[in-house]
Amino acid sequence: MALGARAPEWAVERLREEMHLNEPLYVQYYYWAKGALHGDFGMSLVTRRSVANDIKEFLPASLELALYAGIFMGIIGITQPISKLILVKIGAIQLGRISLNSICVLLAPVTSAA
Repeated sequence: MALGARAPEWAVERLREEMHLNEPLYVQYYYWAKGALHGDFGMSLVTRRSVANDIKEFLPASLELALYAGIFMGIIGITQPISKLILVKIGAIQLGRISLNSICVLLAPVTSAA
C-alpha cells in the first residue's frame, strides 16, 4: 500500500526490512513502542508525513469538535429529563418514549465521531 500495487519486489523487500515487518509481531511492537515513547509514531500512509506532525495539525480541530459535541450532549442531557417529566404530566408517556428513542438514535453518529 505504501509503495503502490506495481512496486518492484526489491523495493517492497527493502520497505519490509526498514519497517521490521519480517520480524515477529512482538518485535514489531517493541520497535513501535520504543519509537512512540520518543515521539516517533512513524509516517502516515495517507498524508505521507510524520504522524506527529499530523497530530499537531489535526488535534485542534478534533478537540473543538469534541467540545461542541460535549456541549450538545450536555444540553440534551439537561432537556431530556425535563421533557420526560412534562410528557408524564400530560399523560403522553408513550409519545415520550418514541421521541426519546429517536433522539438517541439520531445523536449516536455525532457522539461516536467525536
